[in-house]
Amino acid sequence: MTGRMIIVHGRANGPTFWTWLLGLYAIEAVCNFTIHGPFPLSQFLYPLICVPRLHDVGRSGWWAFGAAVLGIALGTLASVYLSPMNARHVRGAIVLVELILLVILGVSSGQPGANKFGDPPSKGVANLFARRLASESEAKIADTM
Repeated sequence: MTGRMIIVHGRANGPTFWTWLLGLYAIEAVCNFTIHGPFPLSQFLYPLICVPRLHDVGRSGWWAFGAAVLGIALGTLASVYLSPMNARHVRGAIVLVELILLVILGVSSGQPGANKFGDPPSKGVANLFARRLASESEAKIADTM
């Protein structure tokens, strides 16, 4: 279990997903007003937020990383090969598609029982960090016995 990132472990229900997603949007809004640009790590944080939610609906978290890489690649290609105005339209379309996919993921119901990614998440907003840290503590205690 060691070596895994904390936020990509287990499953996350809809309220937890929306809380993390809206938190990231708030950080991006602050960055847009203070540094006049996007939050530099946002393209990497969105997939990390989506992975536990994808696990809850029974899908691999790699789908989130694939979508992020595809979005970055298409946006970069548009910037290189299209005029600035057309590239802006393409990037806007990419953002719109990503938002639609995030909403679909957020409103999808999770699998009712345990799946290969773990037990169902608790109701309400869960603290993903606390759950991961607690399971690591339990594992260390079990190893010492």
